[in-house]
Amino acid sequence: MELVDLGPSWIALHSLNVSRHARKRWSEIDFVLVGPEGVFALEVKGGRVACVDGIWHFTDRYDEKHRRSEGPFEQAKTGLFALRDLIRDEGPRHAVRRAVFGWGVVFPDIDFALNGPEMPPQIVCDRDDVASSNALKQYLNRLVSYWKNKEQGAPRILDPADVDTVLQFLRPQFDLVPTLSAQAANVEVEVVRLTEDQYRMIDAVQAAPRILCVGGAGTGKSFLAAETSRREAANGADVLLVAGGETFSAFMAATVNEKAVTVLPFSAISTSAALRAGRRFDVLVVDEGQDFLNLESLDVFDRTLRHGLEDGRWRWFMDANNQSGLWSEREAEAEEMLRSYSPVPVELRHNCRNTPEIILQTQQATGADIGKAEIRGAGPPVHYESVSGNESAARALEAVIHDWHDEGATNADIAVLSPLSFSESCVSLLPESLRRSFRDLDSDPDAVLGTSMIFSSVRGFKGFERKFVAIIDTGALDSKPHSVAQLYVAMTRSHAVLWVALDEGFRNVFAQFRRANQLKILKLEGDR
Repeated sequence: MELVDLGPSWIALHSLNVSRHARKRWSEIDFVLVGPEGVFALEVKGGRVACVDGIWHFTDRYDEKHRRSEGPFEQAKTGLFALRDLIRDEGPRHAVRRAVFGWGVVFPDIDFALNGPEMPPQIVCDRDDVASSNALKQYLNRLVSYWKNKEQGAPRILDPADVDTVLQFLRPQFDLVPTLSAQAANVEVEVVRLTEDQYRMIDAVQAAPRILCVGGAGTGKSFLAAETSRREAANGADVLLVAGGETFSAFMAATVNEKAVTVLPFSAISTSAALRAGRRFDVLVVDEGQDFLNLESLDVFDRTLRHGLEDGRWRWFMDANNQSGLWSEREAEAEEMLRSYSPVPVELRHNCRNTPEIILQTQQATGADIGKAEIRGAGPPVHYESVSGNESAARALEAVIHDWHDEGATNADIAVLSPLSFSESCVSLLPESLRRSFRDLDSDPDAVLGTSMIFSSVRGFKGFERKFVAIIDTGALDSKPHSVAQLYVAMTRSHAVLWVALDEGFRNVFAQFRRANQLKILKLEGDR
């Protein structure tokens, strides 16, 4: 479907969840087409399909067999009716007045030979119909004509405003997706609505073989990498998702939770027995791509992907700001090579994680552009506390943690980040009763899924976030780019409350950063 152009007035939505269904609490429609000639639901059944004595038998790409009494035609029909009733009862019913509603079934892997009153050939798409974009376009035109001819009287053509109104109602239904934290922690699932940036990214994914997605911290790159991997797997692809270090990679594996998605840290690619044996993936998804912008890493990726980086299918998510350098040095030649493969560029400009106050303070401290805030309200001010040495810092940290607890924060809400290890950090000087409440993420990767407070190196916490974040041991930082990168990552981990212990040895450097970045901030605001 992704290569078919029905015209600019037609939009295809993929995996549309319909919460009202006659017999199911939650129904899913594989594709919904919305255009001038109506609203159409498509049910896609890959693999082998058979119907014996009224029971449908499906064999998927893992050669696993499934039996269902409800067939794909019934699924498509009831899904379409649920969608139609949802729009008429709770949505813009005026926009679909006398509009055509229809459904079809797609069997991309077989020649469908069954026939019957519930299976008219006009609504069936099989292997021959997906052999080319032109064949698929002919099927869709045939489907639309079939349902138009079934109408009594002349159906109404939807004008662009009607199509837009229907999409505005459906898209939030379509794009309610689990947050990373809720999925991985296996807690009650939260959902978020995608931003316009993320809509563009998801739309681009459907058609483009190669995508280079660039955005600052907090713009949703990891979230989109996970969602993209799921959707590619749902389309039948064998996906490799490369996600930073071992801790974050394990977290992303729990988040994605798809058999067809292999999640590895970059360091594990060279030791993977399957890859050493010559396995090649259909799709490569790279998160934290700025850490792998060197020729050696690109060579590794090239050997893992079917058709290589030049001709293969990949999605590369990266931060153009200060995060690179914590894992490996970025090479301009490598970025030029990656761009020479003609990826579709997608820029994420809206920050979905941080409050406006945290965004402003991060920009002032690092000069980085981390996007325009999506979160409403300024949020609490970032608090800077002057400390002198480890003992002073430990006392200040103890006090702020008690304050946060008094304000209702749980241990699971709190992360303490440092450029140092636990034993070198001032956190090791906390009273034993408080110290025991911490788990060290650097030595205990499962800590991120637990209910304890987290201590972590800045590098080890890349990709993660917490409501309450304390940054300590700033005396170990200096004016070099590596320190700016650490500050950038640490400050953008909080999505609510940020506290920074400014050691006396770093205060002057920090003040210099802020002065030097004033002009950058003014230019960023002017560009917006």
